[in-house]
Amino acid sequence: MIRPLRIVFHFLALLSLPGAFTVAAVESPPNIVLIFSDELDPSYLGIYGGDWPTPTLDALAADGVVFDRAFSVGAMCTPSRYSLLTGNYPGRCRAPVFLAENPRDDVYNIAWNTELTAVEPSMGRLFTDLGYQTGIVGKWHLSGDPYTIDVPEIAPDANVTDPVVQALLAERQALIEEHVRQVSGFEQARSVLWANFDNDGMLEVALRDHNYEWILNGALDFLDTVERDRPFLMVFASTSVHGPNHVKSLAADPRISPAGRIELPGDYYPSRERIQAELTEWSGRDSDDHISAGMIQLDYQVAGILQKLEERELDENTLVIFLADHGIEPGKATSYLRGGRIPFFATWLGQDEEGRRSDRIVQVPDVLPTILALAGGAPTGEDVARDGRSFAHELGGPLGESREFAYFENGFTRSILQGHWHYIAWRYPRRIVEALISGELSEAPDHLDTVDNGQASITMQLIPHYWDADQLFDVSSDPYEMNNLFGDPTHEQQVRKLKSQLRRVLMTFDHPFPLDATPLQSLPEFEAMKAPRLERGTDHIYWYTPGSIVWPPEGATN
Repeated sequence: MIRPLRIVFHFLALLSLPGAFTVAAVESPPNIVLIFSDELDPSYLGIYGGDWPTPTLDALAADGVVFDRAFSVGAMCTPSRYSLLTGNYPGRCRAPVFLAENPRDDVYNIAWNTELTAVEPSMGRLFTDLGYQTGIVGKWHLSGDPYTIDVPEIAPDANVTDPVVQALLAERQALIEEHVRQVSGFEQARSVLWANFDNDGMLEVALRDHNYEWILNGALDFLDTVERDRPFLMVFASTSVHGPNHVKSLAADPRISPAGRIELPGDYYPSRERIQAELTEWSGRDSDDHISAGMIQLDYQVAGILQKLEERELDENTLVIFLADHGIEPGKATSYLRGGRIPFFATWLGQDEEGRRSDRIVQVPDVLPTILALAGGAPTGEDVARDGRSFAHELGGPLGESREFAYFENGFTRSILQGHWHYIAWRYPRRIVEALISGELSEAPDHLDTVDNGQASITMQLIPHYWDADQLFDVSSDPYEMNNLFGDPTHEQQVRKLKSQLRRVLMTFDHPFPLDATPLQSLPEFEAMKAPRLERGTDHIYWYTPGSIVWPPEGATN
C-alpha cells in the first residue's frame, strides 16, 4: 500500500482565492513532478507487459500505483494538454480560434484547436497562487502559430550553426517562453518546444530532430532554482515517442537546439553513441526501431530528473506522476480505445512500501483536482477543474469522486466507455449535412472535418465501422473494435443506458450534440460521398508506411 500523506484537513475560513479554490492547512505540502509523455501505448512500458528499454520507468512504477484503466479525453496533443492543465474536457475551450470555428448553436469539432488562454484558471496559475514554485518544461502545443507572438523570422534553410542565426534562435526562444509563462501562469518556462520537432512545428529544417538533452536541461535548470523550504510543481513534457523518427534524431548534433547552441547534460544523460550501442545490444529489438529509440531516451530523461532530485535532496515527500497525452494508431485523434488508452502511474519518492495496481477509471483531466487536493487546494469556481475527478485517496489523500465511465470527444464524435461497453456517436454539424445533401460538398469530410487527415485516413482503412453514425462495441470480446453491435435488438437496453450517460455529459456544454442521428450516414448516397477518401488510402501521409500497421494485431483472436 501507499503510505498516507500527513495532511491536516481543517479549512481556514478566511484563506481563499475568489473563483479559484479554498485552501486547507497542510502539514507538509508535497512536491510534484508531472511527467507527460507523447503518444504512448501502455504496452511500451514493462509494467504493462512491454519489452522496450524502460528500466527506470518500470522500477519507478513498481513502487507506486499503476492505473490499468487510464485514458485521455481528446486523443490528440492539443486537446489532451488542454485537459491536463485545466482539469476540463477540451470542449470547454474558450479560445477565440475555437469559438470562431465552432458556433455555439452547432456541434463543435475537437481537433488541434483547443488553445489555452491566460484568463482560464489552469494548473500553473493555481499552484503559483497556492504558494508553489512552478515550472513547465518541454512540449507546449497549445498556442497555434508562433508568428502570432511576433517572433523573429528565420529562413527554413538557415544555417543553424551560424552565430547570427543562433542569436536569433535564442531571441525567439526567449519570446516563446515568455508567452508560455504568461499564458500558463507557471513562474518559469524552460526549454519550451512550441509544437513538434517535425515540419509542422519546427520552422528550420536543420532542427527537425528530437533534442532530448535540451529538454532535459530545462528540467535540471528549474530544479536547480528550487528552494527546499517551499514546495514545487514541475510539468515535464517529453516528445517521446511522437515523430519524427527517433533513430534518425540520434545522428543529429545535440548541441544545436531551438534555443541555439547548448551545453550537454553529460552528468545526467548518456552520449548518443552510448544510446545507439545500447539499442543495438537490446534483446529482441533492432537498433533502427523508432519506438525503442524513443523509449530509451525518455527513460534516460526520467533517470536524469530523479538523479537531480536526489542530489538536491528533493526526493522526500515528492510525488511523481507519469502519463501520456494519448495513445497510438489506429485510433489516435479518434474516440477508439487504441487512441485513448494511456499508461498512467503515480509514485511517492522516498517510501519503501510495495506498489499496487488500481482498476479505477482515470482520465487526463483528473490530474489537476488530484494534485490540488494533495496540496490542500479545493476547486470552488465552475471553471476550475470542472470535469476532473480526484483520485487523491488512491495516493493517501482525501476521498474524491470516482468515475462511473470514461468520456471521449474527438472531432465530431462523442463517446462513453462503461464497464466493457463502448458507445460512439458521430454527428456532423448542420452546415456539413446541408452541404452534402445540397451537393455543395460532393465528398464526405472525415470526423475531423478534413479530407486528408492522416490519423483519420489510417483509422478508416483499418477499423471497418469508422463511418457509422452510431457504434457499439463489447470490448471484452472485441478489444480491437471491429464488430459494431449497434442496431442489434439484444443490446437495445445497453445502448439506452450509455446514451443516457452521454446525455448527462452533453447537457453541461453550451454547444448542442443531438443523440438522434440524421439519416444521412445510413443512406446509399453516403457510400458515394465517402468513396473518394477510401480510394485515396494512406499513400499521401508522409510519416506513415502503408501496411505497416496490422490490425487486428497478429495473433489477435477477433
